[in-house]
Amino acid sequence: MSLMPAIAALVRVIRNAKALSQEQMSGSVEARHLHNIENARSSITIDKLEALSARLDIEPAALVVLACALEKGLSDDQVLE
Repeated sequence: MSLMPAIAALVRVIRNAKALSQEQMSGSVEARHLHNIENARSSITIDKLEALSARLDIEPAALVVLACALEKGLSDDQVLE
């Protein structure tokens, strides 16, 4: 089970919903690395997950739960059961 594609999609969707460019995220991660994360070409460390989550104004745990739900085709509530 790889959460990379689900985390990639969520980071991209949340960033776009907040109208943030990859360059505007540069305080949390370099634009090139973010591009690779958003395209599931690069793994994300816990430190980077925390930094991205802070910049996106979402709890890191929430991002992981949402990624699990997306990957399994479940609602976030179902993942927590």
